Amino acid sequence: MNTVIRYTDFAPHSRILVVSDIHGHADLLRRLLRKADYRPGEDYLILLGDLIEKGKESLGVLRAAMRLSTESPRVTVMMGNNDLWRLEQLIEPTPERDEILLHTTAAFTRYWGSSTFAEMCAELGIPCPTLAELPAVRRAVLDAFAPEIEFWRGLPTVLSTPQYLFVHGGLPCAEDALETLREENAYTCLKYDNFRGDLAARHAAPFSRPVIVGHWPVSLYRREITDLNPLIDRTYNVISIDGGCGLQRHGQLNLLILSPDAAPAYLALDDLPTVAALDDQTPSPHSVSLLWGDNTVSRLPDAPAERLGYAWCAHTRTGRQLWIPEDDLYTQGGQLSCHETTDYTLPVRAGDRLALVKEMPDAILVKRDGVVGWYYGRWQR
Repeated sequence: MNTVIRYTDFAPHSRILVVSDIHGHADLLRRLLRKADYRPGEDYLILLGDLIEKGKESLGVLRAAMRLSTESPRVTVMMGNNDLWRLEQLIEPTPERDEILLHTTAAFTRYWGSSTFAEMCAELGIPCPTLAELPAVRRAVLDAFAPEIEFWRGLPTVLSTPQYLFVHGGLPCAEDALETLREENAYTCLKYDNFRGDLAARHAAPFSRPVIVGHWPVSLYRREITDLNPLIDRTYNVISIDGGCGLQRHGQLNLLILSPDAAPAYLALDDLPTVAALDDQTPSPHSVSLLWGDNTVSRLPDAPAERLGYAWCAHTRTGRQLWIPEDDLYTQGGQLSCHETTDYTLPVRAGDRLALVKEMPDAILVKRDGVVGWYYGRWQR
């Protein structure tokens, strides 16, 4: 499927709310719009792609997007790489895509509790099919979910306004070359990994309008502290808003608020339980954030002390030595790696509510205002 570009304009003095990478978290989307006091017909709302997968309510998010679009012409729902990937498996099948559809549906259901195709089959009362049964089941799904499919396949890749540019992953060209993208496969803009890093690598000129993107979790751009809040890059005029919802264990769903009368602002929600801090804690001056793509480590033989449940390790890229929970370590391709973690000590005041990520015998890994770190004080649920 090629790139689809849509042009529009925003009425003066209106709020623009942008949410990206909802990933099947319909309840978080509903709560976040309530928290933002979203006003249909007054506010503009952009859902910036990756509506589905990695959550338990992919169909719920898709239908919520359809309903929001029906309620107000000021709503634009856009395509994400996960959306297009799954759509192609349904409407443009090949033997390879059939294998991928069945394999990933099973894998996603095991890991995340559901998947779009599994939800469709369940709603029809049909078990997830074998490869031989797939053609007949696909026909039944496409017939039963024709309104959802029609809406889904009509989602644009790029939204251009005089004030902003919106795209799920990134733009591989300058603004004045947008129209050339119509000849490109949509994945060029949708699955654009490390957009800001690539702009720096090719010494790209800054955009004249802010480019708002999702896709690449913002925490992956931050090497020292795990910060999941939207990232405003004034060097290239890019705003990245993917908070890792559904993808990272400490992830959150971010909502960006744009207004011609104020600086960009944001709100965020997650499903993590919260605890109350009973003691103050000062932040550590130096730290490292270990996340996907930068999470290889090695065990060190001589630990400075004994800590129950931890391993003393060195981070491969920085050489920094730190404690990592034993059950966060795993081996992949012969290389020792770890789930997302950090050695950052979070600044905390007694009475703060902290989102609980992981509990250890002597500390808890928590998130406060979108930033992740360890808390060593007393706490209560």
